[in-house]
Amino acid sequence: MKSYRLLLVLLIGLFVVLSTAFGWAVASYLQAQAGNDEATQPVVADAMAAPSTAAAIPTQAMLPTPYSPVTGTPLIIPTVPEPTQPNPTVEVVSESPPLSPSMDFYGVNFASGEERIAIKIVPQSKKFNRGKPIVISFLPGRRCNFGDKRACVYAYLNENLENTIFVSVHSGVGGEAQAYRNTLEGTLVNSGAYTVKRVHSNMNALEGAIVTISQGGRTVENLELSFISRVPPRSLRKYLSAAVYDALDLAASIGGNGSYPMAPGQPQLVFETCGWRLPGEALSSVATATSASIYIAVIQKSASD
Repeated sequence: MKSYRLLLVLLIGLFVVLSTAFGWAVASYLQAQAGNDEATQPVVADAMAAPSTAAAIPTQAMLPTPYSPVTGTPLIIPTVPEPTQPNPTVEVVSESPPLSPSMDFYGVNFASGEERIAIKIVPQSKKFNRGKPIVISFLPGRRCNFGDKRACVYAYLNENLENTIFVSVHSGVGGEAQAYRNTLEGTLVNSGAYTVKRVHSNMNALEGAIVTISQGGRTVENLELSFISRVPPRSLRKYLSAAVYDALDLAASIGGNGSYPMAPGQPQLVFETCGWRLPGEALSSVATATSASIYIAVIQKSASD
């Protein structure tokens, strides 16, 4: 019995010793941990308060691009350049307005929709055309279908910046320029009546004719037909494929004259119309019996004015 009690006392003593040692160990650990937290806390606070040294990434750069980049393509962050001050500009004021083509020819308005225009051509020789004047009458327009009594009218500046009005009129039976064509080449059934030689003789006789142009109550005198040329069937394709502002020079070179008289600084009125097939003259691939050639002429202020 005494042995049993002695063993129990020893066990209790051992338990007390172990408990005390464990308590000391726990206390030492807690104290050491508290010291570590106190040493770390200022470092973390300083790090949170310090500004970041890394460049900020714009939000837009993190968004998907419209087109998926190739795999492995590095992300390029766009940089925004600093705004620059605009260079001061000096406004240049033109002393005169820019030149532009005009539909006005000495007070006669060739613009589309304006009043009817009549061009009267009086030959210098009273023997030519029996001394009768030749009249071309039309309504100015942008379109000119045969039978509507309209002319197609354009305006442009030539290489010398002189205003040019270009008029296209029909010459068929009942057309605006029928009398003009008939005077030059005569009329048979779907063909002209005169030879090529006589037509050129008539053209020479008509150059220098006195011209007056009227519209409503306005009449312009002291004009002359300063130039006339004929584009034959063999040259028709070349002429028709040219721009309107090249037509006059081309017609002059084709007609054999090479050039036409041009009064510097003066506006000019150019008109063209079809000629019919002449006896003995071959047609081309683009020519027909009643559209076999082109007559082109220039009206300017009279040189004696």
